[in-house]
Amino acid sequence: MVTHVKSGDKVKVRVEIDAKGNTFHTFQIGVTMKRTSGGTYYDLPLQGELGNGSENFTWNVPSNAEKGSYDVVCAVWEGENGGIPYNQLDKETKSNKFTVD
Repeated sequence: MVTHVKSGDKVKVRVEIDAKGNTFHTFQIGVTMKRTSGGTYYDLPLQGELGNGSENFTWNVPSNAEKGSYDVVCAVWEGENGGIPYNQLDKETKSNKFTVD
């Protein structure tokens, strides 16, 4: 089921981390809203530091958001330095998650 949103709406994303192994680590989590057809994307601010558990992200659909279908891309990073993530550990894309009307 595709969700339809418009300018000013909030898109909520919940990211769950299930780290394997016997050593505790913290991670930086990044979420990007990416136009399915390419070109346009919106990076949400990095959140972390999260070991196991969940993190919630909210994207306020801007007034100039291009209309069309969007994918949600989540990446897990080892850390960040000056707001720049490094050493991507995992990435998952959910295609055609919502449409901006």
